[in-house]
Amino acid sequence: MQQRTKWKSSTSKLGIEYMVLLADDNAPPLSWKLGRVLRLITGSDETARVADITTNKGCVRRSLVRLCKLPTAEKLQD
Repeated sequence: MQQRTKWKSSTSKLGIEYMVLLADDNAPPLSWKLGRVLRLITGSDETARVADITTNKGCVRRSLVRLCKLPTAEKLQD
């Protein structure tokens, strides 16, 4: 059997002040809203599952699986 590493290792974590795109099923990716993470909300297992995002239209609450983290300057230089 092949070992799957996708869910066994932690990917880059989302943090406060990160810039993200809010995924929308009814819009193409180039028209997704841009926002900044204001607050992370953790579940009973102390894992962040939901975030409050500030956009130009106000504050929204989204699941982390519906957010796309934008690369930072440090990542671009590597």
